[in-house]
Amino acid sequence: MTKKLWLLLWLPFLLSAECIDIQALYTTKYEQCSRNAHGSADELACLDAEFRRQDARLNRIYRMVRAKIQPSRRKALRDLQRRWIAYRDAKCTFFNHETSGSGGVMDVAQCLVDETIERTVELQFRTY
Repeated sequence: MTKKLWLLLWLPFLLSAECIDIQALYTTKYEQCSRNAHGSADELACLDAEFRRQDARLNRIYRMVRAKIQPSRRKALRDLQRRWIAYRDAKCTFFNHETSGSGGVMDVAQCLVDETIERTVELQFRTY
């Protein structure tokens, strides 16, 4: 079985929280920043910077996928990506509620990073 076919068959399972450590895909810059953080404000800044890095990576992969697919499918991919962004934002915002306190903001930030990494992996290894 080819590596690509194996990834396609196992991708849904690999992306599940039980099977893959998403944080293992965080950048070394995040790891360094997090190690040097002194409190939740610093950690939140680390997560924000990591989100910007991961979002930039997602955008690069998205553009690569978009360039490879048939021109007639590009609008559908764009629409799908916009729906995914709305889903990600709604899902992550759910974690911040009135009883969550400052931890909710941290949960939102980590969710945004994790979801963005998962989507990048999905786009990178799925055949469109």
